Amino acid sequence: MSVKQILASAVLGAGAIMTSAIPAVAANAATLPAQPVSAPAAATGYDRCPANHLCIFNGENGTGDYCTYSVASTADSVTGCNFLQLGWEVRSVWNRHSYIEQFYMWKNYSHPINYANPNDRGNAPGTYQIRSFAQA
Repeated sequence: MSVKQILASAVLGAGAIMTSAIPAVAANAATLPAQPVSAPAAATGYDRCPANHLCIFNGENGTGDYCTYSVASTADSVTGCNFLQLGWEVRSVWNRHSYIEQFYMWKNYSHPINYANPNDRGNAPGTYQIRSFAQA
């Protein structure tokens, strides 16, 4: 008696015989070695910027360290942004908000320097920090 028949008789009763068989295709697939599964690649550059956020980067073309903001305005964008706290300049931006963002050189919306339309992304002059911003 095969193992399958012994198991069937234990489950179904002494006189029962299990008649189902594993199809050849399934048996072959079950014996194939497992294929490695690759993890999806981590986002790079501008692709790190989440939808509906303003992102500022300390490298050109969305490279380097970056900070994200989901709010429409902040009087002090340095708080919570490590590279701004270190005094590094903003070298690129992506405004993924649905409105224009006005950028300011100083905290509390002082000294306007530039702006970004909705979905604008690109390099900044790299000669200043964005210390605050507001929905225009």
